[in-house]
Amino acid sequence: MSNSQEMLIVDRIRRQWFWLGSAVVMHVATVVAVLTLVVRGRVAPVEATCAVALVIGAPIAGVWLERRDAVCHRPARWLRRALGVVVPTAAAFGLVSGAAVGGSAQVLPAVGLAVTQVACVVLAARALRYPVGPELGEMAVEVVEKVRSRHQVGVPAWALPDEVRLNGQEIVVVLSPGPGTAIGIVVRLDDVRDVAVRPGRPDEGPWIRLDSGGQYFAGDGDVLEIRHRDGELVVPVCGAAAFAEVIRSRIAAQRGVPARN
Repeated sequence: MSNSQEMLIVDRIRRQWFWLGSAVVMHVATVVAVLTLVVRGRVAPVEATCAVALVIGAPIAGVWLERRDAVCHRPARWLRRALGVVVPTAAAFGLVSGAAVGGSAQVLPAVGLAVTQVACVVLAARALRYPVGPELGEMAVEVVEKVRSRHQVGVPAWALPDEVRLNGQEIVVVLSPGPGTAIGIVVRLDDVRDVAVRPGRPDEGPWIRLDSGGQYFAGDGDVLEIRHRDGELVVPVCGAAAFAEVIRSRIAAQRGVPARN
């Protein structure tokens, strides 16, 4: 690992922990505030019971979900996991704060609290996701990029339903041809022989044909070519060049050889 890549990794981790730490501090402060109001008897029994159940139950549920399906190395999924903890806690705060002052639930403070904590989690995840650079290949983090197709022209990159994921063992292309439907294409990193990027060709055939008869065409832009033990996989990845660098870097790190650009 070069010194420049090491510095980039340190910077990403520092920013990640700053924002995660900010979210945790706000969450702990909220829990303490809720429990303090309950213990001092400023909240009616019904509201107090609901608030305590929310502030205690939400973190327990979050820990249980993390043990069942860990997302600590998958920052693209942090937002969904955070919402399950932040929203109930903020609701409990709004409930007890309203009861403490003798009014209805304080909606605006609760919403502001939830939005602030969620924003911190999003910024922490973003520190590990963007910009996509080769140093990500040296880190134990899942890298996710969107996959475009000709039939999705005009759709913003963030709204594209298809994506490619790079984890510690494999490259996974996930297609969503319809609601509630997902198709995965998996290539193990140990089987990868070469990774290249080239411009898509107008006369090129579909890069994948589904069993249902659907066909996906790459359209304009660069495509990623992954040559592996069983053949070749062509994927029209958004930011193909940067994603290819990450794949090469991760393979090189695992095999203990210098990355080839």
